Amino acid sequence: IRLLKNKSRYIGQKLNIDFAGIVIDRPDIAISSPAKKSPDKKKSATPQEFAAKVGFIRLTNGKFAQTVQNKHKMSVESFDIKLDGIYTDQKILGHSIPFTVQKRDVKAEKIHLDAGKYYNLSVAGIANSGKTTEMSDLHFTPKYSRKAFSRVIAKETDLYTIAVRKISVEDHQSSFGKDAVIDISRLDIDRLNCNIYHDLAPPDDNAIRYFFSKKLRDVKVPLFIKNVNLRNSELTYEENAENSNIPGKITFNKFNAQITNVNNAKIKGRPTVINTDARFDFFGTADTEVNWRFDVKDRSDYFTIKGDIRKLSAENVNLFVRPYLNVTLDGQIDYLKFDYYGNSAGINGKFYFKYNDMYVNLLNKKGKERKLLTKIANWFVKDDSKGEPEHVVIEKKRDPERSFFNMLWQGIMEGLKKYII
Repeated sequence: IRLLKNKSRYIGQKLNIDFAGIVIDRPDIAISSPAKKSPDKKKSATPQEFAAKVGFIRLTNGKFAQTVQNKHKMSVESFDIKLDGIYTDQKILGHSIPFTVQKRDVKAEKIHLDAGKYYNLSVAGIANSGKTTEMSDLHFTPKYSRKAFSRVIAKETDLYTIAVRKISVEDHQSSFGKDAVIDISRLDIDRLNCNIYHDLAPPDDNAIRYFFSKKLRDVKVPLFIKNVNLRNSELTYEENAENSNIPGKITFNKFNAQITNVNNAKIKGRPTVINTDARFDFFGTADTEVNWRFDVKDRSDYFTIKGDIRKLSAENVNLFVRPYLNVTLDGQIDYLKFDYYGNSAGINGKFYFKYNDMYVNLLNKKGKERKLLTKIANWFVKDDSKGEPEHVVIEKKRDPERSFFNMLWQGIMEGLKKYII
């Protein structure tokens, strides 16, 4: 530790701490916490009147580790911190951040965090300079395999595996501590790879599934993110259905989305309508565009969602249709469109479907074709939709124990049934 140009002195009864700079080389910080204890309610002594001014602080090539009850919680293999223009006094010391800084530059590498009962989090690097923060190679990974996870959970729960190449955050006016506010101008997420796996074998979770609008309203800290940009990403959702040889699977490739005004309606004067424009390849080949809008402050959870899926093969649809309906389709889909609206009670709207050479195969529980029933069913199947087909009207009540996306999928399935049969 080096203290540069110490000009500290007493002026009357007041201590004035004044350094041109403080340099700390290779700090190795270890925090070990025992079991939680009730806080000591004794009043702390009134600190002596003072003011502290430091031109700069440099911590170079540092290490950090934290353990709680001998269990690893967090580690940073290397960090460098540069703070310029540091000042504090008795009043500032009582704030959530007990000092002010004119300029900062923080870098950390190889961060590992115990993210709770089921997950670990690692980040290759974090860099912050004032309003801008960048993170690289973030991995949110399960502590259990799929089979092991299904054994340790009490009810049906999604299992997430997430990797992100880069995250950039441009802060607007966030603050932390007692009066915390998350106020961000821009959040860029590049090359997100997200897999969501759901096993239907554990006991059902009968809890009500709330829409995103309500979940955001329930966030206590005031929140506003003006722009979220998701680029070059891949999303996969899988369900392992009981009595099925293959999991139901939906893939969203080359996923790009622009989301505006992510909020919880707790910052006055800010827009409360969230708009999402997404474009991706559904099942890797079908060019898809979706627009989704809802107002966070609308307690009925009203929404609109429009989608246009082009050149979707029946073979890909079967990855998800077969495990649940015991049905497979043959044929080519020119386009599938929906223009839906609704709220937490259900989904309604118009559904458009254009296809060629459609053939339906009915299967038994073992996956074998029920030939007689299949033949009879296809007498009633319109194998081609001629010209530009008219829309069919969809009205589907929502199961409150299922998610928004489950409701959307049910609305699409309802449209398919009305067109094909």
